[in-house]
Amino acid sequence: MEDCTLHHFTWRRPVRDTSQIIYQTTETQTTETSKADVACAANFQLSKEIQTDSVENGAGEVGKTDYRISKDVLGHLYDFIRDDSKVNYDRLLEFHKFDKVVLETVQKYHVETRNENILQMLSNSSRKTLILFGGLSHETFCSHQARALLCSSSTASSIPLPVCAISAVFYSSTQFLLGDLSGNISMYNKDGKIFEKKVTDGAVTCLEMCRHGLISGSDDGNIILWKVEEKGVEKIGGVRLTVSDLSRKIRRSSTSNKPIAVVSMQSSGNELCVATETGGLYILTLPTLDSKPMTQSATSIDKILFESPYMAVVYTTSNAAVFTQEGLVDEIPFVAKLAVKCGPYFVFSNHHRLVIWSMNTRSIVIDENIACHSICSLSNDTLQVLDADFNLVSNFLNDQL
Repeated sequence: MEDCTLHHFTWRRPVRDTSQIIYQTTETQTTETSKADVACAANFQLSKEIQTDSVENGAGEVGKTDYRISKDVLGHLYDFIRDDSKVNYDRLLEFHKFDKVVLETVQKYHVETRNENILQMLSNSSRKTLILFGGLSHETFCSHQARALLCSSSTASSIPLPVCAISAVFYSSTQFLLGDLSGNISMYNKDGKIFEKKVTDGAVTCLEMCRHGLISGSDDGNIILWKVEEKGVEKIGGVRLTVSDLSRKIRRSSTSNKPIAVVSMQSSGNELCVATETGGLYILTLPTLDSKPMTQSATSIDKILFESPYMAVVYTTSNAAVFTQEGLVDEIPFVAKLAVKCGPYFVFSNHHRLVIWSMNTRSIVIDENIACHSICSLSNDTLQVLDADFNLVSNFLNDQL
């Protein structure tokens, strides 16, 4: 095998010199040192090792040779590297945006109910669905026959509850956490209660699992981060929202320490979006819970969805809308009663009409008349609907170009 000399050079931006440019490089010599067979799964076995040695002059200095590169060649190299217009990656983004989505039914089974009010429905990655039943309105105490139904296509377990649970989140494939009107956080499985802890004098209005633990919100303005253990929950930190934390457009006084009820929240990465009953919106940093108020009007909020940077707000009496921190992005053309985040989509329903809003196209991709009692997200691409006949229908969100 013959020796081969590899040349290396560095270049600089051309200078205003009509003459040729001189560069100096280091000459190296590559020689083969050894060969050895290596076992592998392929039909051939070959392995080579090479060693790069510097060729030195008699005085011990590395040999140097001058090479001349014409100004035209160097100019072409410079233009090729600096010309960003030769490859325009933005043109490829259009191939990853979908302007049409269709719902494809992949599973359907019936759920036995007793003409009860549905308070909440949620699912997990193990295709388990939890439905909370109870009263829609309460005074000083709860006297409803509340229960939780944990079901799948093959099994269903009805779990009686002492009071109405108005918030829930899955902790594992078989365990779930409930927040109730009495201020308790409880853990259940299909066999019943595992533990219960009193965390507030009011009601636990919302629960959210994040990478840092369990987050609870209550109607006394407390937002608390918890560590979930086998026999209970342990407080890590918390913050309390008061009237003085509201945006100046909403609050009437800047000195009031009166708490404001938390009605909904959802996390995205290390951020938590929180909504209060008077229309306040906050972005909290996790796990420190440092809060930043958003500028909003004094409109009662029922539920929020959050996937940074988008926030979908479901108002009690006004059309739902999608915002970013810079302002309004789009308005949903009806007063929604149900809302859920499903992958890159926000899904809204008023029990008769279903609207799906895409974060990719920043527009509505589905607007259909579908009667339902409740909706939830089964996965990032599957929407579950409890239809008018109490059938749980799993719909795959099929993107089409």
